[in-house]
Amino acid sequence: MVPPESQIGPITDEARATNLTNSPIGTRYDDVIDRESAYELLAQRATSNARLLEEQERAKTQAKQRDKEREKERQARERQAKRKQPRSRRQSVGEAFLKSAVRSVGRSLGSKLVRGLLGPLLK
Repeated sequence: MVPPESQIGPITDEARATNLTNSPIGTRYDDVIDRESAYELLAQRATSNARLLEEQERAKTQAKQRDKEREKERQARERQAKRKQPRSRRQSVGEAFLKSAVRSVGRSLGSKLVRGLLGPLLK
């Protein structure tokens, strides 16, 4: 065990220099090192995260704008395609009447032909 080596009152500059040169860790504290504090590291990380978030938001808004433009272009192409197609594929009244008349005439002629040809065979 080592007895305490303390002194009452201030130490002289010469005694301080002697103690520092004789101390095994005296030279360790001669160099001034200014390390980054936790606050500085966190502040730096926060600013980089904020920049990253801003870039992501900017990219999202640009993607949304591109999607809107593509959707507008697609709608314009669809409108042009609709204009090129006939307006309606439904039959008009005249077309429906003509089709019905042709069917009924065809049916009656077909049935009369079959009766005429097959009639003597069935008797």
